[in-house]
Amino acid sequence: MIRVTALVDNNAYNKKRVQIQAGQSHTVSSRKKFSLCQEFGLSLFIEADDQSILFDTGAEGGFLDNADALNIPVRQAQTVILSHGHRDHCLGLIRFMKEAENPYILYMHRDAFRERYWFREDDGGYYMPTNCGLSPDYLVRHNVSFRALAPDPLWPLSDHIYLMSKTPRISGVEPLDTRDQIRLGEGFVPDPYQDEMTLLIDGPEGLTLITGCAHLGLINLCTWAEQLFHKPVLYYIGGTHLVAWGQERIDATIDFVNHSSIRAFAPCHCTGGTALIAFQEKCPSFIQFGGGTTLEIE
Repeated sequence: MIRVTALVDNNAYNKKRVQIQAGQSHTVSSRKKFSLCQEFGLSLFIEADDQSILFDTGAEGGFLDNADALNIPVRQAQTVILSHGHRDHCLGLIRFMKEAENPYILYMHRDAFRERYWFREDDGGYYMPTNCGLSPDYLVRHNVSFRALAPDPLWPLSDHIYLMSKTPRISGVEPLDTRDQIRLGEGFVPDPYQDEMTLLIDGPEGLTLITGCAHLGLINLCTWAEQLFHKPVLYYIGGTHLVAWGQERIDATIDFVNHSSIRAFAPCHCTGGTALIAFQEKCPSFIQFGGGTTLEIE
């Protein structure tokens, strides 16, 4: 079984557990009037292949409070993964470093430490810092055992769990968002998201794909994973970054999901309200997923 719990997300729902069997999902338990904190960020707790994995840590550390409320032993996680170097996925690590109960290994891409910005067009235009807020020196000073990776294109975490990188731009409908910038010398260039790592769980029938933001595009990520493993993506969990795009890209994503092998589609975080509503209305495989939700894939 694969179990994925959203510890913190842009949205917080009642505590609920959703079982997914052969592409059919149903809620088996739900608790009403259950208060969880929410923040613009993402943190997931993944249990698979005898491993406990903290995937991203949100922006403020609220995932730890939610984990307590949900009775999730996140402080005992054996592995911590930062999917990419944006603060809404990384800064919660600072609190986790103080409260972790067991030794753990931190995995992140070596390019996650880049100086990066989001270009805002309000107030005459300015560059808003979005970098992860961490540095190799900081992690070393605090005795964090970390691996700065550059998967080419896969890094095995176990017999069936991998980190995927170097995703090419295969789809013509998922271009770079040029508002995301990195500093290069004295100037700025569009961020190529070279540090984005996607978690893949290889199952007998197909793949479970878990992403932080999918800056590189849902279609690109799924297509690349299927090319690498020669298996279909059956379950998609995580961000889609469609909050930054218009209806044309949302429609293209819906078309891809509905014609793909995806049995359960659980978008969250940077998907945005417009896309979430469209997915719920038009994607039969859609599952509402956010803070407090546990998916159990059998």
